Amino acid sequence: MKNALIASAVAFAAAAMAGCSSTSKDVPAGSAALTDVTPSQSVTPAPAPSPVAPVFYEPAPAAATPSPAFANGAAAGGKYTVKKGDTLWSIAKTSYGDGKQYTKIVSANPGVSPSSLKVGQTIMIP
Repeated sequence: MKNALIASAVAFAAAAMAGCSSTSKDVPAGSAALTDVTPSQSVTPAPAPSPVAPVFYEPAPAAATPSPAFANGAAAGGKYTVKKGDTLWSIAKTSYGDGKQYTKIVSANPGVSPSSLKVGQTIMIP
């Protein structure tokens, strides 16, 4: 749009200079004075730019991801079967989102400790 306005202004100035002649001594030769324009020289204004509708962007919907509490079956309020590599910390982090909450699991399962956790063992997740 800016380039179109500049091009229109340059074309207007060139047309005005080419078609005008000055007889006044105080106006430099080749300059375009508004008084030198004759009715036969018509200048067509540049067309107005068409209005552009605003574009509104909506955020993309969030991708559906499984809840961390259900990612590997350690749902709070249920039973959980210990898998290879599990620790009380990792089970609590999966169930509650915070590994420091492992003490809830220990409290709900008398005799369970980090050293006594065995693969295949079923524990309660309060």
